[in-house]
Amino acid sequence: MKFVYWLIGLLVYLIIPLAPVAAAGEFLADYDVQYAIAPSGVAIVTQNVVLTNQLTNLYAQKYSIIIDSVQIKNVIAYDNLGVIRPEIKQADGKTEIALQFNEKIVGLGKQLAFSLRYESTDIAIRNGSIWEVNIPGVAADPDLVHYFVTLRVPASFGPNAYISPLPGAGSRWTREQMTRGGISAAYGEIQAFDLALTYHLENPTVTTKRTELALPPDTAFQKVFIQSLTPAPKTVLVDSDGNWLAQYELLPTARLEVKADVTITI
Repeated sequence: MKFVYWLIGLLVYLIIPLAPVAAAGEFLADYDVQYAIAPSGVAIVTQNVVLTNQLTNLYAQKYSIIIDSVQIKNVIAYDNLGVIRPEIKQADGKTEIALQFNEKIVGLGKQLAFSLRYESTDIAIRNGSIWEVNIPGVAADPDLVHYFVTLRVPASFGPNAYISPLPGAGSRWTREQMTRGGISAAYGEIQAFDLALTYHLENPTVTTKRTELALPPDTAFQKVFIQSLTPAPKTVLVDSDGNWLAQYELLPTARLEVKADVTITI
């Protein structure tokens, strides 16, 4: 059984006394995956997994997950018999976590439950004043019965600016949603951008000419602060549409480079 993720791939290795190679359909898997984001941005990821035997002569021995990141720490795992000591390898920008189960569950319909917990700094990223959260999706697989995802973020992140897709089962995302892609969300009220603008003005005529340039305007969704304008204009006007116009006088055949440092909040 093999599930391939957008960012994460996992593989369950099987011991099968009567067959040398595992095949699809020998185990069904149910996942309850929880993402809890700390105020620092560290994501605590908990996978609660249940494997259900579909044959009488096999049992799950080992579980392995490959994460496309080396920013993984504090790995903890356990099954019903106690703690599982994880084997962790990091190479080529990836982290592999392997678990050797304590339990050996044999029999048709028998279930093996285990949990894996780790922390990641790649799920939530602060971009200016906004926290962006991106959770990977999962590839469709006939052995994957249920795959539920929940997300919790701290109140300090601010209000939810957007989230896509919306949860499909109460506060949880479903297998059908996660197989169509991951989850993208952003939290916060205001984002600020610093812009460095350069304008090139030219007077091709043989007489002195007044010319103007347009600066980013205030709107219902953004506020603009002109930190500096070099060289200083002769005057600054606001037209009927609310646009800011900086006016310059250029001598005949003159060229002028104007630099503007602007802060915009949206």
